[in-house]
Amino acid sequence: MKKRITRSLLSLLPLMAVQAQAQFLVTDDFNDPARDVLKWGASDEGSGDSELIESSGKLNFVAPGGFFAASFASRVWQGRAPGTTNDWQAGVDIQLSNLSLFGEDGVMIGLSAGDADNPDHRLVISLQYFRPDPETSFRALVVEVPAGEGGSGASVVELTSSTAAQLRLNYDANSRMLLAGVLGAGNVVRTVGAWNTGLWGMNAASEFVLRVEAQSQSASVGVGQISADNFSISELAPRAIGVLQGSDDFNDNVRNTTSWGKTDAYVGVGALSETNSVMRFFTLGEGASETDSATRLWSPGAADASKSWTAQVDVALPSVPLGTGGEVEIGLAVLNLADPGDRATVSLNLATFDGETISRRFLSRVERDGFDFPDLEVAAETLSQSAAVRARWDAVAQLLSLEYDANGSTGGYVWTPLKSYSLTSGDSTWELGRAGRFQLGVFGRSLRGTPVPVTANVRLDNFVATGSAVVDPVKFLASKLLAKELQLQWKGGVGPYQLQSKAEVNGAVWADVGVPSNQTSATVDATPGRGFFRVLDKGQ
Repeated sequence: MKKRITRSLLSLLPLMAVQAQAQFLVTDDFNDPARDVLKWGASDEGSGDSELIESSGKLNFVAPGGFFAASFASRVWQGRAPGTTNDWQAGVDIQLSNLSLFGEDGVMIGLSAGDADNPDHRLVISLQYFRPDPETSFRALVVEVPAGEGGSGASVVELTSSTAAQLRLNYDANSRMLLAGVLGAGNVVRTVGAWNTGLWGMNAASEFVLRVEAQSQSASVGVGQISADNFSISELAPRAIGVLQGSDDFNDNVRNTTSWGKTDAYVGVGALSETNSVMRFFTLGEGASETDSATRLWSPGAADASKSWTAQVDVALPSVPLGTGGEVEIGLAVLNLADPGDRATVSLNLATFDGETISRRFLSRVERDGFDFPDLEVAAETLSQSAAVRARWDAVAQLLSLEYDANGSTGGYVWTPLKSYSLTSGDSTWELGRAGRFQLGVFGRSLRGTPVPVTANVRLDNFVATGSAVVDPVKFLASKLLAKELQLQWKGGVGPYQLQSKAEVNGAVWADVGVPSNQTSATVDATPGRGFFRVLDKGQ
């Protein structure tokens, strides 16, 4: 039996193999009777009569007096701590025997990880045994994020009959997701619950703090009844982050982990999945939260702030039933690689604020350190249900331009500007510097309790990114004159292209020939006998 509460996800979570080839690996099997102060410091945190004692090769939790209220003991790791830019795994084996519990008594033992700079931000996975009343008792694996100051919490409860578990915390640096689970058959971790650490505001300079912790609620616990063993932290070497270059048409209906990493960054019950040759956004189950989102981040490369780049994706947002304040959007996300709280999005958006009037629009937003700026939000009303959106970085001007094509790929892409943001000054500054890097991805989001079923067909397709590379200038190739037609060809640039002509070199005005297109050739009328041509690369 599983129960899902706000901001938890119990489906579409990966089974993660235990990582090898660690950059650093630290352990404690608690076999020595003395406390290792270099690893754990000189004393534990705690309250009441509870304490942690190393005995018989294990770390034992004891609460000898059955303290009348909740008491706890927590051993905090003081050695080398993992950070946010590398994948890591932490684990501990725990045992919780059957105890004599009375009404409203209970015990737990588990492992936690949190933001070292903010004690309110932490996730705990534990094995718990409680008797809420004289007739009822339960044993459960529990993953919870306590509600800190100014924020909401989350919890996942999975009933179990086990008296022992091998608890594991896996952190994925690409998505910033912290996954909590248990080690099972085949040395594979089964995820029980997960949390998006981006909600904690951690950045590249942040570190995690880990604890082995236990608690008693009016229960008497002796040595050997509740214990922990084989604590470990394993951090992998930094992954290579190459240039931003690549594409995915999602036609294989299977997640490409090389391109998109192992897991998505999600909040609430938002999810992304490749089906029927597209990427669909939907919400899990029948309910929805205040915010449900999922972002799939491009994994193999990031874009340098010192070089120009572009990224685009086709989007489709059919009609979705909306309640008052309901909102759904699908689009492209740009993040500061070193500080994911800096984020910009361009999307196709569907919203209603009175439950009756539906607004369909293209929308651009920018955030800094997790705070958005409504005065910098720009919207363009549209009737389109199928379109394309693009983000473009001008390294010379240091401007991030967010654009849309209301018809998508139909007739070739023709981009309309929404908003250009300076990321070096004003409210929207990300303090990137020339050494900064961008992370890009696709996302879907629903707000204020709006469920999005898979059948709604809210989708993305044809992701393309080009960046951190020199783009060759547009150059004409040899032209051919055939009867009364002139065949023109060119190379270079990124497209779409606009062919233009004029009769005289000086004094005349360039006029468009046809419409913008991604084609690198055109056939024009040669009967005037004289004319000059040029090609504009509208993608730069």
